[in-house]
Amino acid sequence: MNIEFEGMKIILSDKTAMDDQLKPGDIYCAKRNQGWKFLTCKEVVMSKDYLDIPSYILNEEGEYPYDAYECRKVLEIKELE
Repeated sequence: MNIEFEGMKIILSDKTAMDDQLKPGDIYCAKRNQGWKFLTCKEVVMSKDYLDIPSYILNEEGEYPYDAYECRKVLEIKELE
């Protein structure tokens, strides 16, 4: 999956953070009502009912903690030509 974000082409994982689990320090994009956000993973909070399934992602930037299914890991960043 590719998106354009602030003059860059961002190549994202085809899987959400539910399937392609993020780790602290990973860069990811998340989308809800306000469009895409470019964030850094601080912590992956696991589901209380299913300990091996991520619930939501806390970020270093202090933005809203997006649900794991709203997040996609950044694979590559390129400047738009």
